[in-house]
Amino acid sequence: KAWIEHVKEIVCLRDAHLSRILGFSFTTDEKLVVYEIQANGSLDRLLYGRSRDRPPLDWATRVRIATDAARGLAFLHERSPTKLMYKDFRTFNVHVDKELRARLMGYGFTQSLEEKILTRCCSLCLKVAAYAAPELLQRGTQSLPSPKSNVWSFGVVLLEILTGRQNRDEMFAVEEQDLVGWTAPYLANDKKLFLVVDPELKGMFPARSVSLFAKLAAQCLQRDPAARPSMDQVVQSLE
Repeated sequence: KAWIEHVKEIVCLRDAHLSRILGFSFTTDEKLVVYEIQANGSLDRLLYGRSRDRPPLDWATRVRIATDAARGLAFLHERSPTKLMYKDFRTFNVHVDKELRARLMGYGFTQSLEEKILTRCCSLCLKVAAYAAPELLQRGTQSLPSPKSNVWSFGVVLLEILTGRQNRDEMFAVEEQDLVGWTAPYLANDKKLFLVVDPELKGMFPARSVSLFAKLAAQCLQRDPAARPSMDQVVQSLE
């Protein structure tokens, strides 16, 4: 009953940067929520899961998608009737419509890290850990998401947009798999920043825009939650 009441609340949410919930279904063993599908699918597929005949996203489109996603998170944190957080916000939660504008999916539902570990395969556990803020991982099963833990996760998403890589992707050298650690020395160094920018962009990007984007990612990824910006501040920086 509590789950049904919660779904009824979030079904009523309306914002240009959220995919609408079209319906829901539940049984004793399973609960399903149906979100509106967006024409271009999830951001992770557009960044590093696309087919070879599909061109990469240009820089302006990447910034626009990041801005739309930030606006969606800011709405959930600050302006929705019930303040909503993601447990593990990631590029999969960002879906792109036919106009290449981003809308969020999967909002309104949190699950403890222990439940994720017990009910999903190990590869998915690693994905969850790849986006979870340090304070959530330290507290483990007692952890609850917060606006600032969502900001950390958004910082990881910004790195994926910048580099065109998925965090913790084992196809890269071990020292380059952790995007947060690998990119850290480059984010504040404009002379070396290009070394971690997605090579698919082929240098076609405004240097100042990329520099500001990288610095914003670094701010979101401060280990001290209090040092991270709010999502409203992130939106202002991206705009």
